[in-house]
Amino acid sequence: YYHLKIDGSGTKTLLGDIVVNGTLEFVKPGFVDLNGNDLTMNNWEDGNISPINTNNRYIMSHGGVFTINDVDNGETANFPIGFGTADDDFCGVDIKNTDGETRSFKITNICEGLYSDGTCGGTNGGTRATEHAVDITWFIESESTSADITLYWHKNKELPDFQTNAAALFHHEFFWTLQPAPGTVTNYGNDYRYKQGSVTGFSPFSVQDSESVLPIELVTFEAKAQENAVQLFWKTETETNNDYFTLYRSNDGKDFMPIAQVPGAGTSSHPNYYYHLDNSFYPGITYYQLQQTDYDGTQSNSKIIAVDV
Repeated sequence: YYHLKIDGSGTKTLLGDIVVNGTLEFVKPGFVDLNGNDLTMNNWEDGNISPINTNNRYIMSHGGVFTINDVDNGETANFPIGFGTADDDFCGVDIKNTDGETRSFKITNICEGLYSDGTCGGTNGGTRATEHAVDITWFIESESTSADITLYWHKNKELPDFQTNAAALFHHEFFWTLQPAPGTVTNYGNDYRYKQGSVTGFSPFSVQDSESVLPIELVTFEAKAQENAVQLFWKTETETNNDYFTLYRSNDGKDFMPIAQVPGAGTSSHPNYYYHLDNSFYPGITYYQLQQTDYDGTQSNSKIIAVDV
């Protein structure tokens, strides 16, 4: 398609992938269910989707991928997207490209729930947040190294004690990492809010406050092979109520056993460096994972790393 108009009320369900090389317009209130199919927009220019950021005209991903290509530096890709058709289901995304190159952005999933491991449903052993956050996880991918992201949500998606005057975007790599400094959210319409932040990495994202589920800000977790051992190293930028780390080892990347417990720094606003020497590695490829435990028992797991010895 070049100009695609969505007319008529109700929900339109895709039966296959669609590519739009021009504009997408919602003529009347209604929804498009990707139904596991992909929607790709090429030749992006600001305003190619209209209207945007409304709670009665948007895309429901439902297993599909929503991609916007050819976003020039300074342009803003608009993703009107949501869970379903209820008044509080809209959770749109705006991404302004600021890295100097033409980039593509894609939303691969949006999940209700926020988990410490950065997955849908805590599939890597994560625990679900119960307070101080928005109960949504946005999965966004791009090769861009600099962008301004705006996330939208309905106030009904806010967990108890969420502080709207001290909120920020968080990005999950090893752990949930604060992107900009916390600040006040912006009200949008009667019941919606949004928060903007500048980011340098992608997928997944959340909105949390200054007392959120974030236990530490981990910036490095590495394993290096030595002659008769594996040197494990990790660095935190900040820590909040961090009791200890547990190192796990595996020979298949699935079944892990604990090999060491390392005390954390509690609460710290400066970088901390940690080391461990593993003399009992497996021949060939050995897998490692780092688990962090708070004073209250809350735990978060890092991504799995591997080293060939």
